[in-house]
Amino acid sequence: MKIKEYQYKGSEWVFDRVLFKEINLLVGDSGAGKTRILNTIFNLGTSVAQGIAFGDSEWELSLDVNGDEYK
Repeated sequence: MKIKEYQYKGSEWVFDRVLFKEINLLVGDSGAGKTRILNTIFNLGTSVAQGIAFGDSEWELSLDVNGDEYK
């Protein structure tokens, strides 16, 4: 499974659409939000897997699973 695209909008943070390729590296100044992006992806996955609502937020995630795309 590969994450192809990710977009998030919450009460505190907004991340524009991020396109992931074969190899990815998050680069930016200290405090730019690299860890926040990773944390929202992790928290989203954990919440969905447990059937828990993911707070007051909007998100879009595109996945590739064995050649099939899911949004």
